[in-house]
Amino acid sequence: MVPTHFEMEQRLRNAGVAVRPYPLLDRALAASDPALADRMLVAAGTAWENEVERLFAIQLQAQELSAYSSFGQLFDEICTTLGLNAAMEALNEGVPHRYSAVYRLVDGRMVNVAMADKQREPRPLFLAEVPLRSSFCQYVLRDGSFFTGDSGLDERLIGHPYQGVMMSYCGIPVFDLEGRAIGTACHFDVISHAIPEEKVGQLRAAARVLSAHLADHSAKPNTSS
Repeated sequence: MVPTHFEMEQRLRNAGVAVRPYPLLDRALAASDPALADRMLVAAGTAWENEVERLFAIQLQAQELSAYSSFGQLFDEICTTLGLNAAMEALNEGVPHRYSAVYRLVDGRMVNVAMADKQREPRPLFLAEVPLRSSFCQYVLRDGSFFTGDSGLDERLIGHPYQGVMMSYCGIPVFDLEGRAIGTACHFDVISHAIPEEKVGQLRAAARVLSAHLADHSAKPNTSS
């Protein structure tokens, strides 16, 4: 449940963040010009809400970075010592989805760089490369993330060729060191799954780590499966 602005304010104060109090009606102005006083109060209240939302988002991001820093360090160590496929296997262990993968954007195609499969079967050919316009990755790169627990019921995907085929998907963008989107890190399955918020945070941490590793990785498809 999304907290109210006053709940956000209280959480910020509990965390030691300075928040100016909610604006009050200027009673002197209200006595002489009630309409103007009301307009000014509404404007001040909107500005206060926007500021609380901004501070709350910053605080959440800081908490997330702290919570998943140890996971990110471990993931980075696996990437460095054992490789990206081993890192994706470690990431896949904590989610219900069959597949966990990292894709790189190459000339309008999403090219698989590393993948983990719980069933340890040879990677299907259709997962080696996917046209960006036919993939769920397009929404990740466009919107900054994309999650669906049941694509068959997801109205955002009406008309998409993989709606009801790739049933569950959770994707986060991977950026290069200059901040350009170069790929995605994702979990997916042909079975519907929800994903705990904790695992979304771990995927975000993994995507930040993959920024450095994917930027230096060959754009050729993963051939280890």
